[in-house]
Amino acid sequence: MPNIEKLLFKTGTSSSEISTDGKVIRKTIFFNNDLEENALKNGLKILLKYDPKSVLAPLEIIDSPKKDFKSLRRKLTYIQEIKRPWLYPQWITGQMLYDLANNILKQQEILVKNGLCLVDCRPENYWLASKPYSLVDLGSIKPLTSQNIESFRSDFSQYIFNPLLLEKYMNIPVSASFKGELYKFNILPMRLINSWFSKTISIQSIRDYINNFISQKVLNSSPEFIEFLYSSHTKKHSTPSKKLLKRISLIQSQLLKKVKPNLNHNSEWINYQNFHDDSYLKNKNKAINLFLSKINQSRKIVDLGSNLTTINNTRIDIRIDKDISVCRELYRESSENDITLLLDIAEALTQKNHMDFMGLNCNGYADAAIIMGLIHHIVIDSGLNVDALYYSLSLLFNDILLEFPLKNDPMVKTLMKKKNEFIDWSWEDLHYKTCKNWFNIIHKETLSETRFAIHLEKKND
Repeated sequence: MPNIEKLLFKTGTSSSEISTDGKVIRKTIFFNNDLEENALKNGLKILLKYDPKSVLAPLEIIDSPKKDFKSLRRKLTYIQEIKRPWLYPQWITGQMLYDLANNILKQQEILVKNGLCLVDCRPENYWLASKPYSLVDLGSIKPLTSQNIESFRSDFSQYIFNPLLLEKYMNIPVSASFKGELYKFNILPMRLINSWFSKTISIQSIRDYINNFISQKVLNSSPEFIEFLYSSHTKKHSTPSKKLLKRISLIQSQLLKKVKPNLNHNSEWINYQNFHDDSYLKNKNKAINLFLSKINQSRKIVDLGSNLTTINNTRIDIRIDKDISVCRELYRESSENDITLLLDIAEALTQKNHMDFMGLNCNGYADAAIIMGLIHHIVIDSGLNVDALYYSLSLLFNDILLEFPLKNDPMVKTLMKKKNEFIDWSWEDLHYKTCKNWFNIIHKETLSETRFAIHLEKKND
């Protein structure tokens, strides 16, 4: 039976068609002229030659007949391997975005030297699960024109600079910026008072403000005036001077340095291990290693609410936390193929946002989880229903190592006092009875007088 291709839809450009059969992805791009098509082909060759790890090479490129009979436009189809896991911008950390931006600027520099350029710099165009991050959307490669450079500059502000600026000066995670689609709004850094102390940021802000002001005036003008501007515009297809290109590249590099995430800004969770005695931490690591030894090496494992407990454990593939400082530290200490994501785990488990929910196992990439020191924060502090907790976990994972603190645990007492409402917090009478609806208990390990860890195995349907 032949594979049935499924159409995929995304915003960004209407001049393309995307489909997949589950193993490969096929993208057809339409061009206005041969110049655009040659730019993509030559740009791909150049990146593969000078920075091969920064681009996902197609498995096949299919040249179509000279003209598509429907649109009378040139078209080209390329087929790529589907890379897993696919990480969405709504999950990433500021440091990831910063490193990606440096990769993009390096690609842009290589292309510009060869008379080409990237027309946009959106994180969704890149595979982010392994460093160095690689360009997947080859349609981003265009001829070097003033219009395309200006498009790239605009995207750099919206998708790179502004999210990093908001994280650095207002502590808004870049994942929240993408989740809230803040790039769709007119966010001007000039409104951030601290940014005025930087000449580079001020100049960039004023330029964005003027561009936005003029754009709005033009959009509200008469059709005749817009047609006049279009017909009198002569720079659209002109090639910018080397001096101007060098200046633009320098400015973007300077802007990126200004919004580099502050790795020295720590929260109380950075010192999490100092909250507990050595005996507890030793037993905790022993339980984790025992659990890991039972999981086949081919399977992927995620640590939810990881803090820094498993930071040096090479068996963990994905680490997820909602604390910016913790995620920065995890990312800084991670190896090339490690994944660090910033997600509100309790909120994601409600399944209100499907993308966040699937982010907890990277769309099925991981099927085993370590959940240590987290359940009381999810249920008591965040207020997630116990049934919702275990049911959601059963949809995500086959094996779980879960740490459970008893009612007399100091942290449980603190959270319950803070919540100031009745909460039934017992293992035998509540959690066990709920949990066994979806899981079998394989093993139980005592960690301290007030905590234990259990291995949960999902029941067969």
